[in-house]
Amino acid sequence: MNWFLSYAGYMMGAVVAILPIVNPLGAVPLVMTVTSHLSEEERLRQVRRACIYTFVLMVSFLVAGRRDHELLRHLDSGHADRRRHDRRVPRLRHVVPDPPAQAGDVGKREVKDDVAFTPLAMPGLSGPGTFAVVMSLSSQASTRQGWDRILDFAGVATGILLVALSCWFVAARRRNASTGCWAPPAWWR
Repeated sequence: MNWFLSYAGYMMGAVVAILPIVNPLGAVPLVMTVTSHLSEEERLRQVRRACIYTFVLMVSFLVAGRRDHELLRHLDSGHADRRRHDRRVPRLRHVVPDPPAQAGDVGKREVKDDVAFTPLAMPGLSGPGTFAVVMSLSSQASTRQGWDRILDFAGVATGILLVALSCWFVAARRRNASTGCWAPPAWWR
């Protein structure tokens, strides 16, 4: 019974920590805007892919979280060298000129058909704040040893899955044809 409480605690902790940052309801205007030119089937496919990408990104940061903290600490020790390098980088922009603009390109707006990874999954649903929270959950889950550690990581991964499913549930609602607003699914009415 103790293992189940630990699993459920990490799962609920992950949901409570990640859900306000991901904010599926706040992503609805983004989804409406970037998928307005797509058909309904393509829009649902893009939303599904974005939620899968979000899950994969967050689980990747969960697994690599402990190692990333150590890597960032190691890289931070040489911050003086980076500052000296960063002063030289803006000067390189003057060496390589911008490509000349074509006469027909002025005023054209490129319409992107594949919006699942950017801007929906990254930074729309998951971004630096989400990754920082997932990495801190990873640090917390890696404090125990053996099967307990695996169970804690599985609880956090399940919480991430629940967040990704809630994003899909909110963002995959269909548009009402007459008003253009989003309507709940048919089984919800």
